[in-house]
Amino acid sequence: MNPPASENMRRDCPPWLPCWAWAGLLLVLILTLAVALFAVLRAETPPVEEVAATAVASILLTATAQATPMVTLTIALPTPTPTPRVLPATCADIRTQHPNAGDGEYTLFVAGDGRFPLTLYCHDMRTNPREYLTLPNSSANYALIAYPEGALITRYAKIRLNPTSLVVDVTDYTFTTTQEPVPGYIPISPDNLASYPVLHSNYAHALGCNRGIASAPAGAAAIDLSGTPLALAEFVQFAASGTAVVSASADISPDHQRATLNANGRCGLMAPVGPLTLVYTP
Repeated sequence: MNPPASENMRRDCPPWLPCWAWAGLLLVLILTLAVALFAVLRAETPPVEEVAATAVASILLTATAQATPMVTLTIALPTPTPTPRVLPATCADIRTQHPNAGDGEYTLFVAGDGRFPLTLYCHDMRTNPREYLTLPNSSANYALIAYPEGALITRYAKIRLNPTSLVVDVTDYTFTTTQEPVPGYIPISPDNLASYPVLHSNYAHALGCNRGIASAPAGAAAIDLSGTPLALAEFVQFAASGTAVVSASADISPDHQRATLNANGRCGLMAPVGPLTLVYTP
């Protein structure tokens, strides 16, 4: 015969602790574990409100990023405009570009056109720049006034030239010498020059004053532009004038770079008709 259940329970409890106390202790332990577990879970899991707020913020940020396009600022820097190179056409241009430039040979460009370089001598750069064409064959550039007793001879090492129009100033004697011998002519003695009112002969002008003496030499002039890119313009003509002209001639080479002039008479002159104009012949 089995003993009653109450007796079994009493028999299972420790003899030193009543069963009701044991049950209370067990309940306390269970409650303590439950509280501890709840605290742990609460620490690790944010409140529903916090989770919801975080989710809403994330959605708003995503929506804002999608709604606002990415804008890349581009700063348009101005394209530098290259400064055009100004080609010097005159000696004054050279002085403007190089204030300390002195007298000498410079490369100019006819009318500022880069296709037409021209070496000219710039004179008097400090005060009044002027252009001159250096004649490589200076011995073949002269003009003379012939008399029965001799000749007034003017030799040209350089001629004054307008660098734009290419017109020669035939009256400029800056780079000339006088009374140097020319084949076939005797220079008038320097001691006798004071009796002559005109001592120079213009470039490309031949003047012969024979004083009625048929054997007197004719006046002469020579032009030689060889060694330069210039020639006489085709429209340049020479004509005779003066008093009692007995002879006059003008012989121009096929390339128009050379010419010889002669004239004679009481005072016969052979000279250009109009300006002595040159042309560029590269």
